[in-house]
This record gives sequence, structure tokens and C-alpha cells, in this order.
Amino acid sequence: MLFAIPFGYLLLATALKLYDDDYAWLKHIKTPVENVLFAPNGIRWVTAKLSELGANCIFDLSNTGVINPYAKLPVCTKFIYPIYSSPKYESIMIEQLQAKSPSVVIYSANNMGYNMDGRNMAEGFPKLDKYIQSIYINEECKFGYCLRYK
Repeated sequence: MLFAIPFGYLLLATALKLYDDDYAWLKHIKTPVENVLFAPNGIRWVTAKLSELGANCIFDLSNTGVINPYAKLPVCTKFIYPIYSSPKYESIMIEQLQAKSPSVVIYSANNMGYNMDGRNMAEGFPKLDKYIQSIYINEECKFGYCLRYK
């Protein structure tokens, strides 16, 4: 019986050592990498620029849909995906954009979410486009996305 107790501890210690060696990668789960590191370059660039330019909310004419969770920011208007809106609501979009006054907007992208029915967002919402171009006078593009900022 006295022999069984030390042997049990030795067996347990050996099992834990093997477990530790084989599953050392589990220790890194405590600090997982940021999700944005798995995103395409364009999304990573947009997310970084939004932070750099002090965005407090997102107005996304690229209609990407994944930028909000990566940037951890709310939407600026009730139109999460402006592409599913219509010119009938254009003045409401402008009013809400004016009220939130974000420092930067996601202006365009070369993805299919920026175009619908053969028209891009600027053509579909000409008053909104005019407003954005008059307020957000600076434009920077990279990786297929264009941002406009004050």
C-alpha cells in the first residue's frame, strides 16, 4: 500500500508532463490573436484607418458588413447596408450622417456590394454623394477601398 501512493504520484506526474508537452499550444489560447488579423488586407487597412482617423461610428457605402465587428464600432445611421435602401430614404441618411458627424466614411470599394443593378452607390444616391464630397474633402484609397475624411 505504501508503495502504491508514491507510484500513483509518479504516474500522475508523468501523465501531466506528457500532457503538458503534447498540448503546450493550449497555453496560448489564453491570449488569442485579434480576429482582424485573419481579415483580408482591405478590411485590415480600413479598420486601422478608422481608428487612426478617430471614427466614432461607421458609415459604410462599400456594404461590406464585416468592418463593424472588426472595428468594434456602431453604425452611424439606421441604414447598416445603404445598398438595400432607396433614394426615397436618401435625405434621412444625410440627416443621420450630419447628426453623428463621423470623422471618416467608407466611400467606395471594388466589391460587388458597392454596385447594384448596374449602378454604384454614388449614382444611386447622388444627393448623399454630393454631401459626402462636400464635407469629407480628403480621400485615401488602398486595397480596393476608398475612405473620405474631413
